[in-house]
Amino acid sequence: MNTIKLVSSKLGKSAPIHAVNNRNSEETAPKRKASREVSGSGKTRRARKGGVAAIIIAAITAAAVCGAFAYAGYYAVSSNDIFPNVSAYGVDVSRMTKSAAADALRRSDALQAYRDKAVTIYFPGDQRLEISAEESGLTTDVNALAEELYALGRGTSFVSTGKVNFIEGAIGYIRHLLNLSSGDLTNALSVDRDIVMPIVEAKADAVNSELSDNVITVDDDKVTVIKGASGMSADAETIYALIETAFQTRNFEPIEYTPQTTEPREITVDEIKAMVRRDPVNAEFDAEFNVSESMNGVTFDEDTARDALANAGFGDTVVIPLVTIPPERATEDLEAMLFRDILSEHSTDLTASKTRSMNVQLAAEAINGLVLMPGGIFDYNEVVGQRTVEKGYGEAPAYVNGDTTLEIGGGICQVSSTIYYCTLLANLEIVERHYHTFQVTYLPPGMDATVSWNGPNFRFANSTEYPMKIETYRDGQKLFVKLLGTKIDDTYVQMTYNVLETLPYQSEYRADDTLEPGTTKLKERGTTGLRVRTYRTVYAADGSEISKKEEAVSRYKGHTQITLVPTAELDAYLNGTGGTPAVTEDDNAPAVDHESSDIPTSEPSGAEPSPKPEPEPEPSTAGLWSEPIDDEPDPEPTPNQDSQRPEWLR
Repeated sequence: MNTIKLVSSKLGKSAPIHAVNNRNSEETAPKRKASREVSGSGKTRRARKGGVAAIIIAAITAAAVCGAFAYAGYYAVSSNDIFPNVSAYGVDVSRMTKSAAADALRRSDALQAYRDKAVTIYFPGDQRLEISAEESGLTTDVNALAEELYALGRGTSFVSTGKVNFIEGAIGYIRHLLNLSSGDLTNALSVDRDIVMPIVEAKADAVNSELSDNVITVDDDKVTVIKGASGMSADAETIYALIETAFQTRNFEPIEYTPQTTEPREITVDEIKAMVRRDPVNAEFDAEFNVSESMNGVTFDEDTARDALANAGFGDTVVIPLVTIPPERATEDLEAMLFRDILSEHSTDLTASKTRSMNVQLAAEAINGLVLMPGGIFDYNEVVGQRTVEKGYGEAPAYVNGDTTLEIGGGICQVSSTIYYCTLLANLEIVERHYHTFQVTYLPPGMDATVSWNGPNFRFANSTEYPMKIETYRDGQKLFVKLLGTKIDDTYVQMTYNVLETLPYQSEYRADDTLEPGTTKLKERGTTGLRVRTYRTVYAADGSEISKKEEAVSRYKGHTQITLVPTAELDAYLNGTGGTPAVTEDDNAPAVDHESSDIPTSEPSGAEPSPKPEPEPEPSTAGLWSEPIDDEPDPEPTPNQDSQRPEWLR
């Protein structure tokens, strides 16, 4: 019979009830074993439940942290309030807007701490410097301060861009919330250096001994040196730092400042020379003839100054007179010198040909007013350009390959020849010149210059030190050429020539049916050819010869004389048996009159003509200032070597 016994636990109603079966315990043993096995499975289930709970708790915690971080970031990004635990000058502005923080700061007593305050510095010798808060410009902008307070903790991105980075803002908010970051801007007040420093420097100068160092004063006419002695040297930067620190720390106790004692440096003549020595500056002109400002030079007697400084004691005054060195070319002088003088001028007569005269006029107009800088090259063909009908040039007689023919622009050689003659009289450098095939009638032999497009050219250089202007113009039946520049001396040039060889003209007979037997008619008069050498002689104002040089050798053909004879008598004249033809009284008149008195010369502008040396004419060249004729023919002249052209001609 089974018996069930109920046992009550002393622990109370909650105590478990144990059922005891007294029946065969051995029979129940397997059941207890099974019961233990079941009990072991329960522990495993409980362990699993505990792990899940831990995971759930961790997840909840992580969610809470993330939520808090998200809230912090959201607050930093969207809130207009200052972070927690932020203050300035003892005023807690946590979670205030910027405007509210500015008002709170404005009302605070902390920012009134500088009212009626001043910093006082005492120097040796009962001298003192007092700077009030008002004088120092000590200010703070509470609105700007509120902006700084609002920016605290919001990260570098907010400072640079004005936008809060979510992560930076969240971290900053949490740090301020936990009071891990400093949020006090007590030292926001500042001293205005621009106001305070000049006051400090003036006081430092007053404190320093007057003879603590050399004093150098430079005037227009002298240098005054007060030789220094030992003395105090108050440092303005140090004084300023003391004032700034006192205001920042609100320490208004008097400050004692003792300047350092210094020894004067030794002043030298080289130091004074570096201060005042200046070379004179000459006036110059540019391509547009704008004249720069000249400047006087300054110097002094170095030996006298050195002795005076060496003999002076501390505190003595040494006066060093300055010497003015005027420039060689002052501005006003250079302006007055440009194109001041007529270097040379000459005119030549035009022919009766209207077309030729117009050609001359057009070429002269192309050149007129041209300015040539020192060293510049005048190139006739380049300046005048190609002579074309479109430019107004017409056909006129010209020499082409030794023959007379009609050519567009014929006659313009009169312009080049007249300019060439003026350049000789102005004593300029000739770069390129060619003589005509036949001698011209408007200039002396050897003093002409032929030109042709894509052929002979005429070039000369402005070998003076100043700009030169070329004036060329036609007036009536005359061509005028004038070279304007600056003469630096009273020399003048005289051109002469010597006939080295006379070349007789050839005779030609032509039949004419209209002539009576035994009569002749002169159709074209022959001219004698010449080979001449020209000389350029430079004279001083008193007429004494400075130099003389051969200029060129020129060779001119003679024109053939053409005589008309009766047709029936032509063969006899060609064979030399026609007898002597009838001639007029002027048939033997020379074609060119080589009178030396016709050779123009240049004289100094405004001066009386100086006496010229009397020439001794050679019998073979009567009327010329001649040189002995060489037995051997002279070589042809070699053109001068070309030089670099100036920019304005390129």
